[in-house]
Amino acid sequence: MDFGKYKYDIAKKEKESKAKRHDIELKEMRLTFKIGEHDIEYKAKQAAEFFSQGDMVKVSMRLRGRENTMGELAIEVFNRFAEKAGLDYERRPQRAGNQITAMLTEKKNKEETIK
Repeated sequence: MDFGKYKYDIAKKEKESKAKRHDIELKEMRLTFKIGEHDIEYKAKQAAEFFSQGDMVKVSMRLRGRENTMGELAIEVFNRFAEKAGLDYERRPQRAGNQITAMLTEKKNKEETIK
C-alpha cells in the first residue's frame, strides 16, 4: 500500500470525526438581586436553549452592599429562574463571599426515578 495514501486516509477520517463531534461548553448566566420578571423569563429561555444544544449552564449572582444580608431572597431568585427554565439543580446554589453560583441540569421525571 502507498504510505502517502494511507496518511491521507487517516487524516480524512480524523477530520470527519472532528466535524461530527460537539464539545460541551460551560455557559454562564449572570443574574442580579433586583432582576425583573421578564428578564428572568428571557434569561431562562436562553439557558434552556443552551442546554438543549448540549452545553452546561452555570448561574451566578454577585451581591453588593446591603444585598449581602438578604441571601435567602437571592436563593428565591435562583429557584424562580430554574423553574422558568424547566431545569433542575446539578449543584445547589452555594455562597462564596459575595457571590452565589449554581449548576443546572435537565429536570428528572418522577416516572424515571421510580424505575
